[in-house]
Amino acid sequence: MISCKSKKIGFIVDSASCIKQNQYDDVYVVPLCINISNDETNKIYRDTDKNFTLDFDKIIKQKDKINVTTAQTPVSDMIEACKIMSEKYDEVYVLPISRCLSSCIDTWKVIEKNFPKINVIQYKDFCIGLNWDIPLIKHNFETTRIDKNLLSDFFEKKIKNNRLGFAIVNDISWLIKGGRLGLFKGSITKLLGLKPMIFFNHDLFIYHAVARNYKNFFDKISKYLEKNFPKKKINRILVLHNNNDDLEIIKKIIQNNWPNVVLEIINLPTVFLVHTGPNIIGIYFDLV
Repeated sequence: MISCKSKKIGFIVDSASCIKQNQYDDVYVVPLCINISNDETNKIYRDTDKNFTLDFDKIIKQKDKINVTTAQTPVSDMIEACKIMSEKYDEVYVLPISRCLSSCIDTWKVIEKNFPKINVIQYKDFCIGLNWDIPLIKHNFETTRIDKNLLSDFFEKKIKNNRLGFAIVNDISWLIKGGRLGLFKGSITKLLGLKPMIFFNHDLFIYHAVARNYKNFFDKISKYLEKNFPKKKINRILVLHNNNDDLEIIKKIIQNNWPNVVLEIINLPTVFLVHTGPNIIGIYFDLV
């Protein structure tokens, strides 16, 4: 349990963090939601439901019949999390999904007004970094006081400019289906054998470039890091995947490029796959 000068501190995150429920004693995970609809039905699923999976191939083949989008987390789920954590802890900090992907922080801020122990913070990282930061917070504030301003300042100075990631989309069918890549550009990209590269950090999620293969992908990442972060070193790398067959190839390239860097591997949350499709590899950097 995180305890700062006799206060019991808890956290609420959402499933985009890749943190599992009960992974940490002090952390409550609120599920994000996926909306699946067609002409006749409209169903919302929590992405943490054990029996929930997305059959991307089936949905792509029925592109004119099925739509898949992210959906607002039920307010009842958010309120329940606040009630549970307020009963257990003296102070609770909510670290929601990045604003570049969702506006749910605005809902959290409305709820915050009704719970004196709840403090909503604009997390200065793309939410998957919380896998690293919950232990880091515990270490940094174990023997000192903590409050909303101190924690916000911690994220601003320690985290914000030290995290960034890239992803490569191997199959652009989902991007075309969702309108994120136009049909004409998508056809040209496919014809040339190119794969879109996505850049993301605490407040951006953009198409950055294209790559021909994994080697070209990592070459472009290396050049970007050398140009934009010449004085920083890579502390850790997180590989995010969706049971990708190329995972071993990715690991080998990373180990060749950065042999002494800690490498961690986790599955991508469904809420990200809704935006990109299933055949994607993400690479996330922790810099020092």
